[in-house]
Amino acid sequence: FRSFTANPDTVNGYEVEKWTVGGSVIPNHTSTTYRLSNIDGNKNVTVTFKKKFDVTFSVGYGQGGSLKCTYNGTHETSGMQTIHVWEGDSVEFTAEPDAANGWEVQSWMVDSVIEPGHTSENYTLSNVTGPKTVTVIFKKKTYTVTFSVANGEGKLNGVYGSQNNTAENSHGEMTLTNVPHGTQVPFTATPKYGWEVEGWTASAGTLSGGGTGTTATLKVTDNATVTVKFKKITTVNGGDGAWKLLKKVVEIADDKAIITINGTIQATNDADNSGEITFGTLANKLTIQSGSPAGVLDANGKSRIFKVEGGKTLTLKNLTLQNGAVPNPPYGSRGGGGGILVDGSTVRMTNCTIKDCKAGEQSTVGGAIRIEGAGAKVYIAGGEISGNRANRGGGISISGGKLYINTDDNGDPNDSSTQTNITNNLVADNGYGYRGDGGAIYSDSNSELKLHNTKISQCGSKTSRNPSTTQGGGLYIEGGTAVLTSVEISHGIFETISGGWYQSVRGGAIYSEN
Repeated sequence: FRSFTANPDTVNGYEVEKWTVGGSVIPNHTSTTYRLSNIDGNKNVTVTFKKKFDVTFSVGYGQGGSLKCTYNGTHETSGMQTIHVWEGDSVEFTAEPDAANGWEVQSWMVDSVIEPGHTSENYTLSNVTGPKTVTVIFKKKTYTVTFSVANGEGKLNGVYGSQNNTAENSHGEMTLTNVPHGTQVPFTATPKYGWEVEGWTASAGTLSGGGTGTTATLKVTDNATVTVKFKKITTVNGGDGAWKLLKKVVEIADDKAIITINGTIQATNDADNSGEITFGTLANKLTIQSGSPAGVLDANGKSRIFKVEGGKTLTLKNLTLQNGAVPNPPYGSRGGGGGILVDGSTVRMTNCTIKDCKAGEQSTVGGAIRIEGAGAKVYIAGGEISGNRANRGGGISISGGKLYINTDDNGDPNDSSTQTNITNNLVADNGYGYRGDGGAIYSDSNSELKLHNTKISQCGSKTSRNPSTTQGGGLYIEGGTAVLTSVEISHGIFETISGGWYQSVRGGAIYSEN
């Protein structure tokens, strides 16, 4: 045998590439020694030297994923690693971003120089002719978040960094740009007065909060569209400012809307938190009903409660209306309807109470309800009219309209045992030729009055005038039509206070001019 030793110029980076015997390469033999055995003739032994270079590869900033190298096997790192590469060879690299957490390749660098336009996950280092450093840099993906008001009236604000944008109902979409993956983007919805949040949607990412609340937060994981929908408020709860809110809710209500009152809503001296409640332009028919706790509308003496005009229809269910008031009208004119004024329109009441309402003391009619104008109709089923005051018609006054109590729409008695109580409603002579007539109900000419299953008690007149005149402690019927079935009238009141006295009292229960 014969031993050989190779001495590569390691100072200049040379190493043994291969050994060749008789023109054949010795497989996998790159050491610096070689032993030739079983020599049976002339042999030609050759060693080949070749340069090898260090190739160092790493993940920039040590975040966002890992880097895989393929050369004489596979090497993977998320930090830094070095391999030795023969001169002229190529090395394959594969970047593996942490896609689940939103990372992607931003750039590749060779010897700290960025490879222009190269953002794919694969990179080839070709024809290695010296030491090289390869670095892949990952970045968080960035997205565009678009947001808008999808329905209703209000605003939607979104914030990211210095971007602070607001979308408003019909004014289109707004955007937040270059939002990194995983960013929490806050949104604030501001409904227009009388509106509330109906719901939120997000096309991508995770939306927390939201629901029917005014705030939501989007965790961004892709391009996304966020929308909020507003709807008109249809439930009003008692509390500060509730009267103002109810006025707005009724004003903007859609046709045939149903509005629910929970608890006591009271008018106050606060700005706009008082005043009569009227229809807006959208609704011809509205229903206002009691919720829980029981619905009470307390005008607190600031104004009447409802004014219904223009051919509208208002349906009231299971409510209490109290402390409505209208002042004395100007001299020579009339006013009325301390609780409700129905002018050429329709009101339907089921199991409602109107109490302690007042229509001034001079030329006023209808302490609780004033019905006037062509086509005016009021239908009452059950409930109570009590403790109301006016110059005429302490409870209800009708002029040219219809009042049907516990009947069908044709005025025929209904089949139920529902009873309406009209009690403790009073009128007073104003001393200026306007007598105190109709303690419970005053019905003048061209009016239609149909009462069924109604109990009228403790209604009449109380006056301080001297002299004073009163007619019809229960009903005063000046003309028109009056049909009464199963109606009880009792305990009429004709009292004087502060030195007043009656010159004339007629009709303790009913007075009719017919």
